[in-house]
Amino acid sequence: MSRSIIAWVMVCISAIAYPSIAQQLYPAVIVFGSTIDEVKAGLANQCDSLVIHTRPKVWSVATHSQLELVCEGYFYWGKKRSLHLEFNDDQLDVVRLSGIRNALVEIINRLGQTYGQPNANTDNRFVLYFEKGAVALEPAKDQLTFVSPRLKTDFARLIEHIKDHPLNLQLSREEWLNDLEVLDSRIRNAHLNPFWHNSESGYLDVFYQAQHYIATTEKLNKDVINGFFQKLVAYTADGHSYIANKVARFDIYPYRLDWVGDDLVVVEIDKKYPHLLGAKVIAFSHYSLTQANMLIKPFVPVINVSGFKDESKDAYSLARLLMAAGISKNNNSIELSLKKLGGKTVKQTFIAESKSKHKTQWVSLFDNSNQKLPYYLQTREKLQWIVYLEKEQALYVRYAGVGEKNKGDIRDIANQIINRVNTQDVKKLIIDVRNNGGGDSYLNAPLINAIANNSKINQRGKLFVLTNHATFSAAINFVGNMAVKTRALFVGEQVRDSATFIGEAGPQALYELPNSHMAVSLSFSQWNTTYDNDNRESPSLDLPVTAHIEDILRGQDTVLQTALNYKSEPKPVAQVHSSQESRWIGRYDFSPDKALIIKEEQGALVLEISELLFSNLYLTNNDELTTDLSGVRLRFLQDGDIEFIQPGSFARTLKKLSSNQLKPVELLVSGRFDEAKAGYQKIFTGYPELLSIRGNSLGILASHLRARYQKPLLFDQLHEIAISLYGSPILSWEDDE
Repeated sequence: MSRSIIAWVMVCISAIAYPSIAQQLYPAVIVFGSTIDEVKAGLANQCDSLVIHTRPKVWSVATHSQLELVCEGYFYWGKKRSLHLEFNDDQLDVVRLSGIRNALVEIINRLGQTYGQPNANTDNRFVLYFEKGAVALEPAKDQLTFVSPRLKTDFARLIEHIKDHPLNLQLSREEWLNDLEVLDSRIRNAHLNPFWHNSESGYLDVFYQAQHYIATTEKLNKDVINGFFQKLVAYTADGHSYIANKVARFDIYPYRLDWVGDDLVVVEIDKKYPHLLGAKVIAFSHYSLTQANMLIKPFVPVINVSGFKDESKDAYSLARLLMAAGISKNNNSIELSLKKLGGKTVKQTFIAESKSKHKTQWVSLFDNSNQKLPYYLQTREKLQWIVYLEKEQALYVRYAGVGEKNKGDIRDIANQIINRVNTQDVKKLIIDVRNNGGGDSYLNAPLINAIANNSKINQRGKLFVLTNHATFSAAINFVGNMAVKTRALFVGEQVRDSATFIGEAGPQALYELPNSHMAVSLSFSQWNTTYDNDNRESPSLDLPVTAHIEDILRGQDTVLQTALNYKSEPKPVAQVHSSQESRWIGRYDFSPDKALIIKEEQGALVLEISELLFSNLYLTNNDELTTDLSGVRLRFLQDGDIEFIQPGSFARTLKKLSSNQLKPVELLVSGRFDEAKAGYQKIFTGYPELLSIRGNSLGILASHLRARYQKPLLFDQLHEIAISLYGSPILSWEDDE
């Protein structure tokens, strides 16, 4: 190799190892076409170890040999990783880096900047293929691959094969045991807290049952093993943690179910059975619905009743899972007992279809051409839209997803809402997040803050949020944030996860099992939707309402109607003219990073917890105040401190603070960035487990600061602080401005 080529190789190595210098990803770490000896010489001082393997000839360009050079300890994006280089007939064709999970955010961003969007026909959970540069990112395998121009055709064929993440379920006993051990290790070490909701002993029971079955059963049944794997992940009680490709693993019956109130209803079905649409499930095989619920429950993550509903509705259509649960006797057919609309009871046997042979032609109970349907069951061009209900003088906002079909959609809908509230005669504002499965939590802030800052509509009895069992993920963050930042009332069913929940589904959360190639998503972060130490199984409902399928099909929306019919009953706001009441005013030590502030506004007492919670205060007696939040109240103590009382957690005594004892977020908002950063770093050292300074909590705070104060700089500064604490960002913690 000439000196000029060697120098260029080292420039490329330096560029990809230190991206802050190059500001991009290069498609070749080392010059494609180089020999193995040339590359070894170039990497001599770059690796902790350097070894060569002979590999099977899998590429068409290899006529004599395919060798692999493995460099362990290669420094790439701030950390030592594994570098694998493949040579066909002594020419370098493949450069693969593994162990890149903590750099996925930067790598995905740089790949997009360099090569544009990945191919649309790949599943971005499993593979992002940038055809322009012949680059593939496989998050579940934790690897990034570059190939030479002469290998692009072969590589494109490979991507076509792996794009849907094909499984291999025909494993030996030893391979199943190996996958079980790896799954257990991933759950224990990758999941943020697998035993947060359920004790470890129950998990161990499932693990040892699975291990015993695989080790001792003469004729293994892959469906039973798959069921054990499903139960282990479900035991985390985390709806964001799952094993992917459920249809490929379990096959599917040609019906889709959903819960409407306490009834499990056929909402979609093969066009052969349109007469069964709207029917209620009475039994699966010989088991009543109540019995079936008990049998399916261990296979789905459950926090509350709504969580069970939203998970079980899908589980009940998975053929092999129903057999593993003992609900059906075989893995390809089941008999359902159904009560049709009108009351007639019928039985129908369904035959399962595999993913590869899936030919069901669906018909829907909630056909979008039916204009009688409640708004939340209608599909429209955008995820967010508005209807003015003239008779009730109410503004109905459908918030169907926390996402945007066009950039700025949510900011636009927020502006439309405020414009109409200010210019029209709007008596009520109703935000409907039923069936909102989530999206990007950081997009919620413009909508929430626009409403919170509008005193005309941000009043109890004028502002409502509608929820149900399918309100999930980023939509739960919306609900929790609305609870603490506005004076909304909540109507309908409880959301499907707890007020504070573990949840992260994306490339950084995916892991692949070595033999079956199952992709397992395991949450590594936590969301604080309301306030610290909120251990409730869901944010509170002010007006619980149960829906019925008969009402829906008649065009009646009892949940929406409850909000429209609600008559406000004002509570006496705590006045400050009395010396007994004014003693409350002051600053209190709520947590290491936040202050609780009681102050006077327009003659009444109000509560703020630093950029988190905003509420009116209501006088119960001389020593107790209640808030707009269900169950949250304050009690005055004789020494001048106060007690903060919240449901589902212990009462906390809050000491009084002086006016100059500012918390980090207050320092940040007041423009004292260096002091704020030092304050957060001190808290991180002393209270590393404090939920409100976790990466996602800081991300949500940053999005709200930007929206409330209209200052993008606050977002950037808090992002810088988060990186200084955690070293690398969370993929969802992204600036979309």
